[in-house]
This record gives sequence, structure tokens and C-alpha cells, in this order.
Amino acid sequence: MTRSVTTSLPKLAAPAQRALDAAGIRSLEQLTRYSEDQIRRLHGIGPNALVSLRRALAENGLSFKRETPMETITDLDLIFSSLKGLLEAYRPPLVAKVETKGRIDLASIKDVVIAGRKRSEIYFASAIIQKGYVGFYFMPVYTTPEMKGFFAPELLSLLKGKSCFHIKKLNRKLLAQIRKALKDGFSLYKSRGWV
Repeated sequence: MTRSVTTSLPKLAAPAQRALDAAGIRSLEQLTRYSEDQIRRLHGIGPNALVSLRRALAENGLSFKRETPMETITDLDLIFSSLKGLLEAYRPPLVAKVETKGRIDLASIKDVVIAGRKRSEIYFASAIIQKGYVGFYFMPVYTTPEMKGFFAPELLSLLKGKSCFHIKKLNRKLLAQIRKALKDGFSLYKSRGWV
């Protein structure tokens, strides 16, 4: 009877360790199922952690999974971490109203008047792990429905309802489309004085 060998991960800084734990990666063998780019996108993984992980893999005759040009991520934790990484670029000036292991909600805390109503904050976007998908909730498309006309077909096909995108698979092309939507939405909010 053969026993599967598991090699412990190297000692890493706490944020990197939490990122790997959240993705369910607890051994070097589990790490080999992911490309270096997928691991790099996890919130909490920095350059030092990548160097340590690369070294540990090499010392044990292992390596990251080889990347293909249009690699597709289906792991919900990795999809969430990728989206959270995009949202982090807007902190500050936006603030996290909710931030948990599987959810982040960003809003602008500013006194504004929208449609004649005073508000002390305006919601911007969130990513939430749901059952079977990651919900990407994007308020600029709700406040300005004509924004849909600027979305690429791949992103638009994931829109369910007025402002929620159901993301079950994520590749570089879709990630770039989401990055552009966030940039355009943030510019819209700035132009309206909401940020």
C-alpha cells in the first residue's frame, strides 16, 4: 500500500499564509495544482512569498502548474481573490463596508444628493462567494444602465439582473474586462462628484 506524501509549505508571512489557507492550499503538492500567476493574484501573496514558494517547490523537485495562454480559473476562492485584488486598487478613497473571508463591499463615504435624495455614502462594487459562482456586484451599471453598451460580450453575458455578474470561470481576458469596467465606473463616480 502506497501512502501519498505531503510536504509542508515553507514558513511565510501571516497574510500569505492566510491567503493560501483560504484557497485550501496546505502542502507543496496542493500548490502544484496552481500556476504562479494564480497564486500571485491571491490577496496577501507578495514577492517574498513567491520567492519562498518557488524555492521550496524546486528543493522538492516540484513546480507551479504550467500556464496556458488563456488559462481559466474555476476555483471560487481564487476567482474571489482575483476580484478582491482588483477592488483593492480603489482603497482609498473607497472604503470597505464589509470585508470577510468571502465578501468585500466597497463604497464611497461622502455626502451627496442623488435623484433629490441626500445620502452619506454610495455603494460602488462588491465580490461575494455564492453557491456555484462569485457574484460581482457593480453599482455604476445600475446607476447608469447605458454603461452596458461599453461592456465586451463575454462580460455582458454574465450579467444577471441589473448589476450582478455571475462569474463561474475567470480567465485573463475576462479579468481585463472587469478591470476596465471598474476603471470606467470609478471615473463615472468621480465625474459626478460621488468620490
